[in-house]
Amino acid sequence: YGFELDVKCRCPVLLDDVPVPQALANDLLQRFAPEAFPWPSLIVGPAGSQSGVHLDAGLWPFWIALLGGRKVVRVVPLEDVRLHLQRFFGPDPP
Repeated sequence: YGFELDVKCRCPVLLDDVPVPQALANDLLQRFAPEAFPWPSLIVGPAGSQSGVHLDAGLWPFWIALLGGRKVVRVVPLEDVRLHLQRFFGPDPP
């Protein structure tokens, strides 16, 4: 499973195939913490791969471009994380 490859530095030619919506072209993470969050990043997995329930770094919103296959994403409001998902994130989730 490949995770968080910094595309613009490691393989910028891939950016030609991924249209980034204009509203997302100037990512705020790159303004405030470029070393902490490679953007755009590439996550690649084989057929049938999956990840467990998790919160993305810093609770930042994100955008996904799916270039092949399929992905199921569940978005859970933070209030529901706090009320119902303590077994994953502990008694005092963010």
